[in-house]
Amino acid sequence: RETPGCQRLPVIIPMVVFHGSRGWQGPVSFDGLVDVPHRSFLPYTPAFQCKLFDLSPLGREELAGNAMVRILSDLFSAYGLPEREGLGKLRNVFAALNELLQAPGFAQYLEIVFRYALQIGDIPKEQLGRMVIETIKKHDVEDFLMTTYEQLKREGRMEGRMEGEKVGLQKGASRVLLRLLAKRFPEGTDILLP
Repeated sequence: RETPGCQRLPVIIPMVVFHGSRGWQGPVSFDGLVDVPHRSFLPYTPAFQCKLFDLSPLGREELAGNAMVRILSDLFSAYGLPEREGLGKLRNVFAALNELLQAPGFAQYLEIVFRYALQIGDIPKEQLGRMVIETIKKHDVEDFLMTTYEQLKREGRMEGRMEGEKVGLQKGASRVLLRLLAKRFPEGTDILLP
């Protein structure tokens, strides 16, 4: 949907990020997670490995010191929380992003987080934008937001246009079908009903 005309799916890398008292105990292969009732189902069961990030050997203090881990943790836990708590988690995410201001690819990190935050919550993009401007300590953050808003508008227009074309085609097909039925059954289509 995002790339019309593309014949193949993009690369998908399954990951498991785990932090527990005993370390990861489960399988890292998908087929190891699936209860296959009979060998005949094996050809239809995807077989791939998950990239495992077992953070168990690291203590809470070590994890809390890593900005990227805090960002991911708060970002993932914001989903499904009541609005006030979710907004607090997102504010923490943007505050932690300040620690990565000098990192290569900072703008890309910010865009990914911003888009994800828009998708997981019912936060108007203007409110989220204000939160970013208030939290991120970078002089060109407003320019970044305007560029992202423009991209989102273009994507929205493209989706709307494609949806409109789809609805138009469906309506056109319905009209053609009704005309064909009217020609075939001039006395009315009620005779087709049981």
